[in-house]
Amino acid sequence: MKTTKRVLSMVLALMMFFSLSVTAFADTTTTGTASFKLLVNGVEVTDATDTAVSAGQSVYAYLVARFGSDGWYPFEDLNGEQAYALNSLTVGENTYTSGAVNGADVNKEGLESVVWSSTRKGYGLKGVEYTNGVITSYTYVYAGSDFVYSVTNGGNSVDVSELYMNQYTMQPGDEVELNYGVVVTEWTTSDPISTVYPYV
Repeated sequence: MKTTKRVLSMVLALMMFFSLSVTAFADTTTTGTASFKLLVNGVEVTDATDTAVSAGQSVYAYLVARFGSDGWYPFEDLNGEQAYALNSLTVGENTYTSGAVNGADVNKEGLESVVWSSTRKGYGLKGVEYTNGVITSYTYVYAGSDFVYSVTNGGNSVDVSELYMNQYTMQPGDEVELNYGVVVTEWTTSDPISTVYPYV
């Protein structure tokens, strides 16, 4: 009788163990669809629109399958993870390419006082800060055409600001928007790009 109780206790204990671990072996495949939209300078490229994207794949995997792998380059991000950046994308007969633009042609608020470099396309000096008559910081801008993606789901923004397109897996209901246009980046440093005015 004691042996039967022990065996029964062991069987019950094993059953409890396996019942708690079932979710570890459950199918976690993401099903459903997402949508994709490409905008160039704020205008939708309808040839690229797709409302039936299979969820469960990265934005990168989707774009490579649809438009090809040309234009992507791999690198290691700040966390030591594999990342892919999009340098160019061909849709139909149009190719969109990242790169510096002539800063003087950029019509964005806050750039009116920028002194643009004549030797480094896209770079400009926005201002300097002095302490006791000595320049202590330089504020620079860079203007270039680039790709920036964003994701919303159910009307809510999904934070993908620190994820490259190969690092984000699309979820059912995601609305992925890839924007191509002029992006202006601003930064301040104590070291000038050039020691000669306009320091850029």
